[in-house]
Amino acid sequence: MTRIILVGCAGQRNLGDDALVQVFAEQLQGADLVAVSSNPEETTAVTGLPAFYPYGLRQIGTKVRTLLRCEAIVFAGGSPLKEIREGVTDRSRFQLLLGTLALVWLGRLLRKQVVFAHVGVGPLRSKLARALCRWAIQGADRVIVRDSHSMDVLQNIGGRSQVTLAADATWALSWRPAPHRDGSGVPRIGLAPHYYVQGAHIDYATFRDEMVNLCTSIHRQLNGVCEIHLLAFCYGYYDHDDIAVCQEIARLLPREIAACIDVEATPEAMLDRIASLDMVVGVRLHASIFACITGVSLLPVVYDVKCRGFAHDAGLSDWAVEIEDVAAGRLPEHFARAWRDRVQIGRRIAHIRPSMVDRALTGFDEVRTVLARPSANRRRSSEAMRADR
Repeated sequence: MTRIILVGCAGQRNLGDDALVQVFAEQLQGADLVAVSSNPEETTAVTGLPAFYPYGLRQIGTKVRTLLRCEAIVFAGGSPLKEIREGVTDRSRFQLLLGTLALVWLGRLLRKQVVFAHVGVGPLRSKLARALCRWAIQGADRVIVRDSHSMDVLQNIGGRSQVTLAADATWALSWRPAPHRDGSGVPRIGLAPHYYVQGAHIDYATFRDEMVNLCTSIHRQLNGVCEIHLLAFCYGYYDHDDIAVCQEIARLLPREIAACIDVEATPEAMLDRIASLDMVVGVRLHASIFACITGVSLLPVVYDVKCRGFAHDAGLSDWAVEIEDVAAGRLPEHFARAWRDRVQIGRRIAHIRPSMVDRALTGFDEVRTVLARPSANRRRSSEAMRADR
């Protein structure tokens, strides 16, 4: 049985990250999986996978034993190859890239297979960031990216002749819809905000206020006959999370507008919730993907390169809203257009969904193929030993 370390962002109470762990566990059944997690006990309780904390000296014995005994290190989705935006977290802008590079080359030193599976790449704003990314992918046995933007970035920075284009792993989630509509006919609009949307063109307060303006505009456009659902995808880990943002939005709304704050414990429950809606305004990437999985019409908001890559590959670029437009107060007019086009958007999603699912599953086929054979690092070592003889 192959022992694999799954490297991602598990344990941060983020439904998108939880969905990634879940789908990798589903697709790599039969392997002995161990997850890297910020909350190992919770990850084990939720997924059934053993997990360990990656930072500092905590569980150092477990880390060393797991690394020595494993046969492969798989970066399981997410964006491990990016430059962190300053001011978003307390980490330095290169910390994630340096950590990824260190783990790749530690794996190579220990002759483990190293695979980037369904990952996103970027933003990489500096020469140093691009160099760190190039060195990381050079040490991997296989690189599989989740969107065409990531493919373009890696081709531009060089360092590897072949990169496979797949899709975000969560497209491959096994989900069966539950009965959800009550037949009331009242339009239901979901808004999935993000707790740290800020950057060169917008700060957090402006973003939050524009979400309030959007809710007010939706209520007016639909003549006050609608339900507004604020979808919290990340909660309970950071002091200021999606629930806090949703609560602020709800508090700032005019008194006559009521908004539900929807908090779900599992990806399946959130998929069921989204399936009950008529449209989703997706700021969070996985809120947008969940809308597409469930066949719900979507207005994607592009606050990051990963959102732009998703919108392009999902055929939704014509409706995607750039963060500059949000800052300029144009989100309500984008929503009005998307609402008029919701049937067309739904058809576009229904058309593209099978191919995105197929791309995700094909990516997993490639991961399994790579893991079934000796790593390139081991082959290089064996070749060197034979040459010495």
